[in-house]
Amino acid sequence: MDRKKILLTDDAELVHAMRSSFFRREGFSFLLAGSSQQAFEIIEEEDPALAILDLAMEGEGGDACCRRIKDDPLLRATQIALIARLGHADDLNRCHLAGCDGIVYRPIDPHGLVTTACEILDIADPAEPRLDVDLPLRCGVSSSALISARGLNLNVGGMFIHTEQLFPVNAEVVVEFALPERPQGMRCRCRVAWVNHPEWIKMPRLPVGMGVQFLDLSMSGRLAVESFLSDRQMAEAGMQ
Repeated sequence: MDRKKILLTDDAELVHAMRSSFFRREGFSFLLAGSSQQAFEIIEEEDPALAILDLAMEGEGGDACCRRIKDDPLLRATQIALIARLGHADDLNRCHLAGCDGIVYRPIDPHGLVTTACEILDIADPAEPRLDVDLPLRCGVSSSALISARGLNLNVGGMFIHTEQLFPVNAEVVVEFALPERPQGMRCRCRVAWVNHPEWIKMPRLPVGMGVQFLDLSMSGRLAVESFLSDRQMAEAGMQ
């Protein structure tokens, strides 16, 4: 597998976001597919590390292509992210049924796109280092079914939640949290990006829990997180 090849749906917004990201600076090349059939053929021939396919791409759609790949014993290791419309439950269900490795939401947020691609490929996003924290929070599948947990690291794109109640990868959860010295709490929907399961620890330095990606953190919330992280980083630098 060539970790320097990424297949993209031939979509101007998607292509621009990826070509403007650190993936281009790090020497990744991008292959383009205009239809689900063409995507399948390119994956067969080029064996890319990741394919980002749109549910609405020409032909049978990206989810059908994903199922074909995951059902093929020679191709099933190919990592696939599907592009779905934010807030459309039917799109999310199609992604789950296809067995994809991650979901990118449209309208495309370049930060969220890169974060998802990095998580799938298990590489660090150099633009968004996480900061170790210990934040009390509540999370659950809905606002009426929240449980207590703790956030153990944080950046503007998401956090790691230490909890024994785990949710499946790609599940949407609600998270409520507040930052120290910033009493106004925040609530946002998140996507479970990966899980540290008791029987399969993906990140050994972290306990049982799950890494989540913020889906609809407000602009004021994003600015508050950025300010908090900046203050913490300067304080820690001053102590060294």
